[in-house]
Amino acid sequence: MFNNSGRTGVIYSALLGSLLLMPTQALTQGDMVIEEIMVTATKREERLQDVPMAVSVLTEDEIQSRGIENPYDIARRTAGLDFQSASGLNSQYIIRGVSMSSSQGTKVDKTVMVYLDDMPITSSLNDVQAHLNLYDIGRIEVLKGPQGTLFGSGTLAGVVRMISNQPDPTSLDYSVKLEVGSTKGQMRQRVGGMVNIPLSDTMALRVVGYNNSEDGYNTNTYFGDSPTDNYEDYGLRANLSWEINDQFKAKLGYVYHDQQMDDMSLHDPELGQFKRDSWLMETYPADVEYYNLTLEYDLGFATLMSSSNYLDSFSMQNNNLANIGLPMVDIGIAFGNAEIAKVQEVRLTSSGDSRLQWVAGYFRADRENDYKQVLHTSDAWVESRGGTIAGLFDEPGYADNAFIYGSYRTNNTIESALFAEVSYDITDSLKGTIGIRRGTFEQDDERFAGGNCCWTSPGNFLFGVVFGQNAPLVGWTPTPYDNVLFGTGKVDADTSKLALAWQATDDTNFYATVSEGWRAPKYNGEAVEGAVSPVDPTDIVINLLSEPDSLWNYEVGVKSTWLDGSLTTNVALYQIDWEQIQRQATRRSDSAGFVANGGDADIKGLEFELFGAVNDGLNIGFNATFQDAEIANATADQQAATGSSIGARLVSPKFKAALFVEKYVNMAGKELILRGDVQHIGSAPNGMPNTVGQVGVPSSAFEMIDSYQNMNASVAWKMGDWDVQLYGENIIDNDDYTFILPEFSIPGRHGTLRPRTFGIRVSTSRQ
Repeated sequence: MFNNSGRTGVIYSALLGSLLLMPTQALTQGDMVIEEIMVTATKREERLQDVPMAVSVLTEDEIQSRGIENPYDIARRTAGLDFQSASGLNSQYIIRGVSMSSSQGTKVDKTVMVYLDDMPITSSLNDVQAHLNLYDIGRIEVLKGPQGTLFGSGTLAGVVRMISNQPDPTSLDYSVKLEVGSTKGQMRQRVGGMVNIPLSDTMALRVVGYNNSEDGYNTNTYFGDSPTDNYEDYGLRANLSWEINDQFKAKLGYVYHDQQMDDMSLHDPELGQFKRDSWLMETYPADVEYYNLTLEYDLGFATLMSSSNYLDSFSMQNNNLANIGLPMVDIGIAFGNAEIAKVQEVRLTSSGDSRLQWVAGYFRADRENDYKQVLHTSDAWVESRGGTIAGLFDEPGYADNAFIYGSYRTNNTIESALFAEVSYDITDSLKGTIGIRRGTFEQDDERFAGGNCCWTSPGNFLFGVVFGQNAPLVGWTPTPYDNVLFGTGKVDADTSKLALAWQATDDTNFYATVSEGWRAPKYNGEAVEGAVSPVDPTDIVINLLSEPDSLWNYEVGVKSTWLDGSLTTNVALYQIDWEQIQRQATRRSDSAGFVANGGDADIKGLEFELFGAVNDGLNIGFNATFQDAEIANATADQQAATGSSIGARLVSPKFKAALFVEKYVNMAGKELILRGDVQHIGSAPNGMPNTVGQVGVPSSAFEMIDSYQNMNASVAWKMGDWDVQLYGENIIDNDDYTFILPEFSIPGRHGTLRPRTFGIRVSTSRQ
């Protein structure tokens, strides 16, 4: 069934076979009730099983007990969700095959928005937000399909929401977690703590702190025998809540997260397992700071809520070229991205349980995204080449370096919208929902470009730097940045939704949903409309602005509870029509990068989820995704510009599955918990075909990634407030490729699962 072979296939097939028999066992033994899960996917609290769309949830207990730490862990355990990452600066969630053109591209906006509570924290270029620590996160909601009516632009494929635990004024609570693990002899250390402090009967403070560090396991032999891909993050979350009176509540929140990756966790298979030999050291520092003020007022008939958010984030890729052994002191290329976002939402949500339920509001997001690309070198090197350093351009962060060349780009966007969603109980068992969002999207796009030196000829600039030519610096006159306005524009951003839900029985809910998604257009890196190549004017013309892409999601599903609440199954069948796909492209003649529309795609799929209590001590979970996603149409011009190929698969597997087993055993008055989970990720393209646009990229950039499996297991002892857990990750030590980054001229760009890792977690809590 899964086309496996060898040890991995035997283990996986045996486990799968045994687990698939468990629902039959549950028919006769199930006597436990699964705890009801409440979600806020529709911006009001309701039962997960009543929401008329596909929503997957990871609870706090699942996050902590299964060791879910990062986006890969979330994606492998969730139907219809994938995650792909090329480096520390460029990663993406993928829902139902709707993605950026590939993970190698940074110019195209992402299709899945990540939220922390009520704050959208996803940027097209800055990925630190997706890696926020999950300690003391109450649950993760994955909303599948476009969420344009309630969540706006950037939710073309769906939303990943991280819901944090809130302060509690009724008790003093705390928790502490310590973890030590080993991967190929390299250490992993994680520590986290939480304290909930009642300040009065109506006020409480909840503070979370954490620090994670992982020694790398990939060795860059150019720099010696020790692994270079070390990783560390640390951060703080704090929430202060105040119930001012019976009607008025306020919450003030703060988040700080800092992370550092010393080099890429990729290797060159020609050199052997987990080894590469590259003179290019790539480091990825990043941080994010987030402030939130939430006010709620109970009007009786409705609740008025205001959420004010401020986010300041920064990430950088530093490429140090000083290690190539040429006669230069220090040369580097730095790519930095900074974003400031101010987001305000005001909404009114109906109260009570009348037949008519509604939510309406106003949303505005002001974002300033600054992108820098700088080539720099030391003062000493400049002087050695006969240059002077008087009057150099003041570039923050490079005070100690002579600034040779750089580009600075800023993209300012304003998204504003009025939205409403109304649900009405047509009968006691039939409910209809209609939603609409009427908005606008404005943007100004500018580039400042210049430099402080030049070479004897234009072609000798980078060539001279990289290969150490002795051409002198000439015309050493500080060149100020020239302000070039790419463009400014305003487009409508209207989306809609229609849903019907039929409560056939107390335990069975059928639904049908039609929803629309929309993604804002992008300004390209050429200063004029209809830009032609200076090398070959007959090559592809670059338009100043791409067209927005949009999609319609048609979905039917059934959510059921069986055996007196001990077993739950959810099934969703969907079809997605995706039009005018925005893709990253590169012009053949002059390598100019731009965003173009690359045709239409058809996506069909089926998602299945099962979780239940087999008996008093045995819980199970299973989910699977079957999907067919491919390019359906593309004009000749679209194929020429982007390389889109009719019939080409999108970047997602046709089949994936995850299984989970949890067994509770009473041993000498102590609770012993055995857990195991396994995931199968089917074969998928490494990227969308783009053979025309990506000139010079090896074919490996877009080849198929074979299917692979991941298996984890743990045993835990629960002794009062203490929990001790021994765990193993990737216990079959699968080293199949999960990703291939285009090599260009730099070898060593293959990624795998983290090798087999064993460790111990110790935690205690009072809650």
